Amino acid sequence: MLWGFDAVRSNVVEITVAKSSARARSGVVIHESTQMHLARPRKLAGIPVTGPARTLLDLGAVVPAALLENAVDDALRQRKVTWSSLYEVLVQHATRGRRGCRPMRLLLDERYGDRDIPLSTWSRQVARLLMGRGLPRPELEFRISGRKGELLAQVDLAYPAELVAIELQSKRWHLNQTSFEQDPLRWNRLTNLGWRVYPITWSYYVDQPTDLCRTVATALAGAGTTAAVLSA
Repeated sequence: MLWGFDAVRSNVVEITVAKSSARARSGVVIHESTQMHLARPRKLAGIPVTGPARTLLDLGAVVPAALLENAVDDALRQRKVTWSSLYEVLVQHATRGRRGCRPMRLLLDERYGDRDIPLSTWSRQVARLLMGRGLPRPELEFRISGRKGELLAQVDLAYPAELVAIELQSKRWHLNQTSFEQDPLRWNRLTNLGWRVYPITWSYYVDQPTDLCRTVATALAGAGTTAAVLSA
């Protein structure tokens, strides 16, 4: 929480101390570590904390893989870590039974060097939803250029081969005069190039995930892919 990583929310105070030096504290969760010499501590708001890469490694031991990925994405967006620093901290801490190493290793095996860091956690959530229903992995933050190479748009998710774009419509970023005027213009330019643009709202994602996936599957199937036909 002190590092400000996305998706990390808790009212519980958690402290890491050297092994065998822990003393019980009411309302505090204490973690013991044999690797305190690798913590690379910093001070945030006057409080000593583990370095950002080490913090993410430790986080993998106590949260689901999806939340770890969200936090890593956010740390990369904020340039608090790099892929190489995450790999370095994994190698340094890798010992048999060390909690947190396996989730980080699996994430790095899949994502190391990935440049497609979503601008929001929501983009990653939609991608997971689509892939969980058997659809191909979409490109994140995909940049679309015009016939002369000029940048026309950067869409949240895309299937470039099928010319299918998905735009996430949040009230925070799109319910304003500028977006109200500019979004249709961007979509028109993309349509003229043969793209099909599908705006997705938060309520549609939350309340009708099956219909959302069916819509995308139909769009991909219409483009001649082998996308799965989803059952209700």
